[in-house]
Amino acid sequence: FKVQLAYAETGNSSATISVTTSCGVSYWNGITGTTIFNHTVTLPTINPAIVVSSSQTRQTTEDGGTADIYFHLSKQPSANVYVTAASNDTTEGVISGKRQDGTTLVSGNNMVVFSTNDWATDKGIQVTGVADSLVDGNITYSVGLSSTSANTLWNGLSASIDLVNKIGRAHV
Repeated sequence: FKVQLAYAETGNSSATISVTTSCGVSYWNGITGTTIFNHTVTLPTINPAIVVSSSQTRQTTEDGGTADIYFHLSKQPSANVYVTAASNDTTEGVISGKRQDGTTLVSGNNMVVFSTNDWATDKGIQVTGVADSLVDGNITYSVGLSSTSANTLWNGLSASIDLVNKIGRAHV
């Protein structure tokens, strides 16, 4: 005798939960497929967003020190979502690669792809500090994340992460 719990999303703000019986014994066949519980619940609305999970450090150095920034999506999309990273000040920090699987660095790429299956898995980008000839101290800059998708709900979303490019040893 088995009881199965089924969840079906009925819209953006509700879901129906059903409990249905099933059994492989002929004696119980009369109740197989009988719904013994059916209830609609209101769910909190979760808007599409790029969620910054963490970064190992939010600083780079003029000596080429790096920072990894990890992020995921707030909810499951119905189509792939492409998230592109860009520095607002490439004299302080540049995108040096992506971590599509969350660990392996792919150099020279600034875009990660989230599918309908891996939307909740952290992926990331690596930022590398840039040396300049200025004695300018520690400088704050930002990395912006922006999204595109065939699903218009996921187009044009953004997130911003502040980093500090710490002065290099040559300037100390």
